[in-house]
Amino acid sequence: MARFPSSPTPFFPRLKTAALSLLAACTFTSSSYTRAADVIAADICVYGGTSGGVAAAVQASRMGKKAVIIEPGKHLGGMTSGGLSAVDIGDPRTVGGIAREYFTRLVASYGKTLAWDQPFVSKGGGPATGGAYSIEPHIAEKVFTDMAKEAKVPVHFNARLASAKKDGARITELTMEDGTVVRAKMFIDATYEGDLMARAKVSYTLMREGNAKYGETYNGIHYTEKYQPRTNHLKPGPSGRVPGGQGVWDRDLPLDPYVSPGEPRSGLLPLLNPGTPGTPGEPAPGVQAYCFRLCLTTAADRIPIIAPEGYDVKRYELVARFIAGCIAMGDDMDLRWFSKHDALPNDKWDFNTATFGGNMPGASWEWPEASYDRRVQIAKEHELYHRGLLYFLATDPRVPAKVREDMKRFGLPKDEFQDNGGWPHQLYIREARRMVSDLVMTEHHTFGREVAPNSVSLGSYGTDTHEIRRIVKDGVVIREGKTALGRDGAPPYPIGYGAIVPKQAECENLFVTFALSASHTAFSSIRMEPVFMISSQSAATAASYAIDDNVPVQKVDQAKLRTQLLKDKQILEWREKKVQADLDTPGAPKKTNKAETKSTSAPAPTAAPAVEPQGPDYVDQLAIQLKPTRKVAYKKLVSRDLMLHVFEPEGFKSADKRPCYIVIHGGGWRGGQASRMYPFAEHFAKLGMVGISVEYRLLGKEPANTVFDCVKDGRSAVRYVRAHASEFGIDPQKIVVSGGSAGGHVAVSTALFDDVNEEGEDTSVSSTPNALILLFPVIDTSAQGYGNAKIGARWKELSPADRVKPGGPPTITFHGTGDTVTPFAGAQRFHEEMLKAGNRSELVIHEGGAHGYLMRTAPLYDECMAKSEAFLRSLSFLK
Repeated sequence: MARFPSSPTPFFPRLKTAALSLLAACTFTSSSYTRAADVIAADICVYGGTSGGVAAAVQASRMGKKAVIIEPGKHLGGMTSGGLSAVDIGDPRTVGGIAREYFTRLVASYGKTLAWDQPFVSKGGGPATGGAYSIEPHIAEKVFTDMAKEAKVPVHFNARLASAKKDGARITELTMEDGTVVRAKMFIDATYEGDLMARAKVSYTLMREGNAKYGETYNGIHYTEKYQPRTNHLKPGPSGRVPGGQGVWDRDLPLDPYVSPGEPRSGLLPLLNPGTPGTPGEPAPGVQAYCFRLCLTTAADRIPIIAPEGYDVKRYELVARFIAGCIAMGDDMDLRWFSKHDALPNDKWDFNTATFGGNMPGASWEWPEASYDRRVQIAKEHELYHRGLLYFLATDPRVPAKVREDMKRFGLPKDEFQDNGGWPHQLYIREARRMVSDLVMTEHHTFGREVAPNSVSLGSYGTDTHEIRRIVKDGVVIREGKTALGRDGAPPYPIGYGAIVPKQAECENLFVTFALSASHTAFSSIRMEPVFMISSQSAATAASYAIDDNVPVQKVDQAKLRTQLLKDKQILEWREKKVQADLDTPGAPKKTNKAETKSTSAPAPTAAPAVEPQGPDYVDQLAIQLKPTRKVAYKKLVSRDLMLHVFEPEGFKSADKRPCYIVIHGGGWRGGQASRMYPFAEHFAKLGMVGISVEYRLLGKEPANTVFDCVKDGRSAVRYVRAHASEFGIDPQKIVVSGGSAGGHVAVSTALFDDVNEEGEDTSVSSTPNALILLFPVIDTSAQGYGNAKIGARWKELSPADRVKPGGPPTITFHGTGDTVTPFAGAQRFHEEMLKAGNRSELVIHEGGAHGYLMRTAPLYDECMAKSEAFLRSLSFLK
């Protein structure tokens, strides 16, 4: 049982009441182009002038409704104008409607145009759209302000919500702390915290639910059972990433947590949370760490960063130990070890967090339920910590000279956040309250195993959860709660309408568009700003129809809503093909097929995102054009048959004895489908082989499924093909099995795991293929590889690198050194074990290649096919 203190992180003493009023005055002074009134009336009230709030209000106005924005602070745009200048996006092709219009107008300010039909490309720290998401905060806020004014949407600043009055299940009016009353027919909660939702007594949670609640994998308490540095302290390349893919800003070390090293009774160092780790996957309180996303500059007129009030160098002792550990490992440290930073226009930089960066794990826990005054204090505590860290990095003699000198080059820009001394006015609220409604978005949706009905937007980012606690386990510091992974290769996914509306019994005229109904782990993918804007526009459209038709928001006509969303250029589905780039938006420059970028010098090259790019790749584009010759059932389940998708070569006759190429799709044993690998099966069918793509059981498809079942199905498929060789027209001694990612694991399992078989199956027919072609496979299921948590305590039984034996089939493995999903080290170990066992093994290494690299572009795919063909010719499978 884990221990969780009610207030896990007293990094700084609470600010005194006298200081509080001063802070409030500094942070929330009156600045509005409409003055607060005693009573404000509207059709649609948007509470929260965030990016999503502006999108909602503009859409409501365009739908002919009187909309109003009620903002508790004094700025529009939320995080997008408040410091999150290198905006996380996922796949730009999922962005439509007002969100696309906003980003198009934004870059037009710099004389740029965007190629919206281009996927994310990991170059220069930004997508192929020419830096659409690298923006100056004051320009971002201006665009939001202009859009609200053009839509004639009044904005009331400094309006803090005190209460919500309801008549039955309908909100009738809101009362602000200053007594102002807001009356409307419909309400949209566009705050990051879900403040209106909470005042309206709608169900919500602040818990990490735990894996068992929704059948998830990455929810609840999360850490690696065996301590392992995330980057293994390999040497980083120019991008700041090591061959395994992680950036140096994510370095981890087994640091001593105690004031007196090795002495628990001396107490914990500052910046650590009390409590025990708990059991992975179990439910637990806590939200992701917050930070300020700084905009810094090297301009001559920069505002210097000086020691903050109350600066105490002892608060940063843990950072000093981290530095000493990195140096001992041979790191040539620079500023990227403390902040990933991306170039912005005009000699500015977006400073993100790091292992020891702006994040304060645990300090965020109180924020969601705190009063507005207390939130001012919490934000100030984050600021003092962050200013102190920057000052420490610039001045402390324990910091390497290169880091100190680089840090001294930076300061706050005079033309940003001018009412706050250059410091951002918005704390990065990564997660707060989350609504609990009839539809809860879960990993099953974000990983593509289930499709949420009635799409209002698409999510495409990876599962990106910042640490919840920085705690002690086994005598060293760990980052509990942190995950940084993709979604098992799943494409962009719909966010269902049911996730942005409450249960009808709780409220009939409210939408919640950031603090929506999602599990903790699903929210980690959904939470990105463009998605927030898209969902908010959809909510405003639905609110307008709810007014017109006089129905609860839960009863809005979905066909009618969908028609309008599509008319407004929203993108609601991902069809596994290129999204058309003809979504011109009002006032936007005409589309172009070429992205124009403005180059800027950098203190250090920027890097690719920590999560793998998502969306259709080259193989997807090939697959949608293909259909198998026929399908054959090879195993009967209670609810369905498992099928072999067969591609027969030209001139095929059943009397033939052709070589056979069997291929198995990936998807983390949870997602994917046989059609994903059609291009591989069809390619070898064109060369005279019989190509077969295999269906198999997936985790979550049937409740009791395990990875052992996936393995059993792979072995059964090979047995079936061999036993029915005459029907397939194949030579049973010329069967090659291939697979990608988890499919590669199932493929190699056909040759290794003789003790894993379907009960009652005829094991006298061998499942061992005559050759293996493995594509970036899951090959090591230990804690250092992939799949350990999914398999559980019996992981070693299904770890190919640990089960190699003599007499194995000739094998060729394709793997990239930049693979952060199935680490390259596992493929190398498997290759070495194969050679030790006397087996033929070839390892084709792609330097820097990410997971799935050979699926993404035609040249890489063609290279893989050519080398696979050469391998099969050497075995006389091909002429």
